[in-house]
Amino acid sequence: MNKKIVNYLVVTNEFGEIEDDVNQLVDEGWQPIGGVSVALKETKDGMKHFLYQALVFYGEDKPTD
Repeated sequence: MNKKIVNYLVVTNEFGEIEDDVNQLVDEGWQPIGGVSVALKETKDGMKHFLYQALVFYGEDKPTD
């Protein structure tokens, strides 16, 4: 059987909080793919760091004859 990506998402959250989001999704079977991206964004509370992590969910593809 071949692994096939069946879903893709990007999680974003503030620095220090994204870990819980990603760990929850990993527990549900999602797998991080690629590295973490960082952006500095202006918010009503001032400048904050936001992190972005792509994740994929694999399914099983039927074997080809």
